Amino acid sequence: GVYRFEHRLDHIPEVLLEVAMFAVFSGAILGLSFTIVCVCQSLSALIDAFCCDVVERMHVSEVAGVWNLTQAVLRKSSGSIEHGLVTLIMIVAFVLPLMLVDVMLHTSCSRHSALAPLIVVCGVVFMAFAAARISDKCSRVPMLINAVSFGEGTDWHRQQVVDYVTSSGAGFYVFSTRLTTVMLLKFVYGWAVAAMGIFSKVMFA
Repeated sequence: GVYRFEHRLDHIPEVLLEVAMFAVFSGAILGLSFTIVCVCQSLSALIDAFCCDVVERMHVSEVAGVWNLTQAVLRKSSGSIEHGLVTLIMIVAFVLPLMLVDVMLHTSCSRHSALAPLIVVCGVVFMAFAAARISDKCSRVPMLINAVSFGEGTDWHRQQVVDYVTSSGAGFYVFSTRLTTVMLLKFVYGWAVAAMGIFSKVMFA
């Protein structure tokens, strides 16, 4: 009994080091993820503010100019955080299959410890969908403008504005590619198929 107790004491520094490394690594990823989420929420609020102005007090002749400013802010902001967003997604995409293999190959203790990394995964997934939601909101702006009545004799001008906003393709861009929820779901599906293929080869090799 004394030997087992001393043997466990010898492993305490290693366990503490692993916990500290995981805490620092996970904290950094979650901190960056929620920073990007805050930026995405601010951009989403910017689109909401534009829509409110269109409905409440904006003249049809002002819509195109304000929309130009709005989409310029969207492109500049998305370009500033695109590297961090892609890096975090790639980290989770490569680490999660390895974590699943480690859980299946080791004891039940590691299965319980795998719950903590899932929090990090959920944070990064939430971040990615928060960014994609911006493009989804932008795609609904032309329908809103088309439903607003700007007064008599403005139907033709309103249709021009709707066509302009539609053709502008505003949204959240990652390396000149418009990120949408549909695109993100396709990526998750393809990644899941590839991860399960690698996982089955490792497990049944």
